Amino acid sequence: MNKLLADDVYKHFSPVRCSSCGTKNGFNRHIFHITGVQRKKQADDATQNMLQYHFLHYHKIKYVFFRAHSKKFYVDSAKCSSCKSTAIVFDISPDYADYVMSEYKKTIGKNII
Repeated sequence: MNKLLADDVYKHFSPVRCSSCGTKNGFNRHIFHITGVQRKKQADDATQNMLQYHFLHYHKIKYVFFRAHSKKFYVDSAKCSSCKSTAIVFDISPDYADYVMSEYKKTIGKNII
């Protein structure tokens, strides 16, 4: 999992706020490697809904995020260290969002904002 979290793109998507108490740091991150799901089915609503149901009812994890990396399929989640909620909002770091936007502007050759 350390290799996944060190990836240049993946590391910029992380827990930013607890939906329950508003805390903005102190999250325990949990990443699960999911096997047995065909690659072409990983983005299907039915597959993701079934996995969300499983994580909510068997692991009490409210919010999960799906990721594919190096031909592997993952579920990413976090728990608030303050209130123990699993309703954690993930987002792209502002620095990385700025970088992506600047690269996009270079590609299309004009300002988009």
